[in-house]
Amino acid sequence: MKHLYIVSFFLLITLGAHSQKDTAFMYTYGGVQNDGCAQIRPTTDKGYILVGSTASYGIGGNNIFAVKIDSLCKPQWSRVFDTRQIQVGYSVTQTSDKGYAFAGFTDNYTNGYDAYLVRTDSNGFVLWDKTYGGKNWDFAYSIKQTSDSGFVMCGQTYSYGSGNGNVYVIRTDKNGDTLWTKAIGGWGCDVGNDIEIRNDSLYLIVGSTTSFGNADTNVYFIELNSNGVLLSSKTYGSKFTSVAKAITPTNDGGYMITGSIDSIYKGIAGELLLKTDSAGNCQWMTQATNGKWNDRGQDIIEAPDTTYLSIGSSDGGGYGSSSVHIMRHNATGFYLAGPSMGGNNAQFGSSLTIGANGNVLFAGSTSSYGQGGFDMYVIRLKNDSMAQNYAQVVTSYAAVPFFVSVPTEQTYSPGIKAFPNPAKSYTNIIVQGVGEENYWLDMVNELGEVVLPKTVFPHSYHGQSILHMNTSNLSSGIYIYSIYTTNRKVATGKLVISQ
Repeated sequence: MKHLYIVSFFLLITLGAHSQKDTAFMYTYGGVQNDGCAQIRPTTDKGYILVGSTASYGIGGNNIFAVKIDSLCKPQWSRVFDTRQIQVGYSVTQTSDKGYAFAGFTDNYTNGYDAYLVRTDSNGFVLWDKTYGGKNWDFAYSIKQTSDSGFVMCGQTYSYGSGNGNVYVIRTDKNGDTLWTKAIGGWGCDVGNDIEIRNDSLYLIVGSTTSFGNADTNVYFIELNSNGVLLSSKTYGSKFTSVAKAITPTNDGGYMITGSIDSIYKGIAGELLLKTDSAGNCQWMTQATNGKWNDRGQDIIEAPDTTYLSIGSSDGGGYGSSSVHIMRHNATGFYLAGPSMGGNNAQFGSSLTIGANGNVLFAGSTSSYGQGGFDMYVIRLKNDSMAQNYAQVVTSYAAVPFFVSVPTEQTYSPGIKAFPNPAKSYTNIIVQGVGEENYWLDMVNELGEVVLPKTVFPHSYHGQSILHMNTSNLSSGIYIYSIYTTNRKVATGKLVISQ
């Protein structure tokens, strides 16, 4: 049985001094546990819609969280979509009838995870919801509405294709019924992170692939027609790891892509900027980094003056362990300006948009302000000009849910997968969480002897961390691995080596 929780807000606290010049107005929304925003999009009433996840409200350990705000970021309504399972929201699009469609994934209790689509009216009340997938893990990370009022989504599937993780494309009619699906990729791990529609009949998908290209991980660019026919696919990369997170059309008919790349400094990610022509051919690619700390791009748009605004997260910047990093680049990718934003703890940048009033809004999550662990985090700048330093004014909104008592402590156990298992020369261990958690692993043999000491998983995307493990030096037998996060063990598993 599904539950819809209506959440009201009251103004909790405002910090900082008001200034008309170079002021960043910051807002948080959430409860006493971890809440975060994955995407922000403008709405036809000159406001905005936020989608993400909440552990503060609902019955499950994590639920899709939607917040509607006006042009000045004051909350108008909030909804929690709860099926007493685990849901994570990643993407939202406003529909032609002024309602909304939210995409993400849900824990189905039997097959692990399914891609998930929730359709609501203009006030956020559920009209219907649908799941998509097979007997394994399946995810939706981005959604757009099509001209026939249907939807197209991209993400990742472990149910179809090679089984090691392929790009997953789902096309539905206006009622969410499947018209066609597509699994795209090879025998490596491939994912579609963002989708755009061009000229009503061309679907553009960007993500990453370990199946194709010259580097360890490459940017993956895919073109499909509206019938699901693969028109072309391209890879971009250099030496090590390149991942695309977002694509936006440009005024010259081409595309701008952002993400992360460590082709200059191995192990230190910089923001990726990749410009293509209308056919997806690379015009230029650059890495925005100083080589001292990690900077990862998450979203990008073209400003009215043809410069580019991007958002991501940085390990540096002077605000806690992670800062929201905002950048402005010229038409050839040259860095012009860009502040880091945040407080004394961690914050992450995920999405940005330009409003009808010219305000630029940046969204993500913060543990520096608000109610609990993390809250939804929105930064509003009055225009698209970019200063290097801003006075910060913080307004926190505390949510008061109806029909729900004070939330109790909930512990979410992430999904774990190892493949191939049994393994010979290699295996992949995947942890599917719900946020920006860091994981590490150790492994012992049947005698309890440590054969693999603490090994940190690479940075996660969409809560999914993948460790590629070389097992060629291990003898045949049974091994037990344990996976940990910041303050607890979250899982154990058995790995069989058969040499």
